[in-house]
Amino acid sequence: MKVNLETILDRSIKLALDGEALLFVGAGVSSFNFNKNNLIEQYGWSGGELKSKFNKEYGFNETLNLNQMCSAFVKKYGNKKFNEYLCQHYLYKNELIIPEIKELFAVDWKFILTTNIDNLIELSKPNYDSISFYEDVSKINATKKQILHLNGKLTNEYDEMQIRMCREDYLKDIFVNKWRSHLLNLYADAKAIIFLGYSFYDDDVAKIFYKDIELKNKTLIIDLDDDIDNDSYKPNAEYGNLCSIGIENFINKIKTIKATYIPHSHTPEQYFVVKQEFENLNKNHTELDSVVIRN
Repeated sequence: MKVNLETILDRSIKLALDGEALLFVGAGVSSFNFNKNNLIEQYGWSGGELKSKFNKEYGFNETLNLNQMCSAFVKKYGNKKFNEYLCQHYLYKNELIIPEIKELFAVDWKFILTTNIDNLIELSKPNYDSISFYEDVSKINATKKQILHLNGKLTNEYDEMQIRMCREDYLKDIFVNKWRSHLLNLYADAKAIIFLGYSFYDDDVAKIFYKDIELKNKTLIIDLDDDIDNDSYKPNAEYGNLCSIGIENFINKIKTIKATYIPHSHTPEQYFVVKQEFENLNKNHTELDSVVIRN
């Protein structure tokens, strides 16, 4: 089913340009960057690609999932070598960032969340504070523009606690106990939430959006631009309004709207109208689990 592109997609982008949208960045954004500049063999791997590299280079059992394989690597070679390997492939230089990614992060995002451990966002958004799940939650400041790394972030200065990659890391309740209430506040405070390059693989994130209808109504999920006609069968359709146009087309859409749109601050009354339009669109498409927008 098609919905006019002057609906949820346009409204979400306009709210982003107004500084009222939260951006959630997944591994697909980094992969997009390095596919475009033909460096994907060296940088920007997804979790599945990292697992394949570990298996090929170090001969780990291919039946292990990524977290188990990371645990096996640490047990065999140690945390320091693990960190060094990841830094080789996930710490980038500014000249590797393509113009499309810089265009994406030129938007005045209200807050940026990411499950990525790399520094792509920091290079593209140097004026935002960068914080990580292992730091004190008091660092979240509603008056500042910030990036929060939910799985931690790599640095060349080795710290055993800086990332969540191994199975043991996910068995600890540090993330849930420290951050859940703060994340709920961030989601509630945003007038639009946009997921980009994200697969909802993380249960901590998926559970929140799966259960909360109000969050779903204001959430836009940019999915792959593929040939699947019925997006309601895609797993990501369970978490919000699915938009199967791909990252590049989404960034192009931002550029198109940005060329003529004058950003402004929404009053509470204006926000209520926008919110009601989101909800009405969902009610008008009850046969699907999400509103589907396609090119």
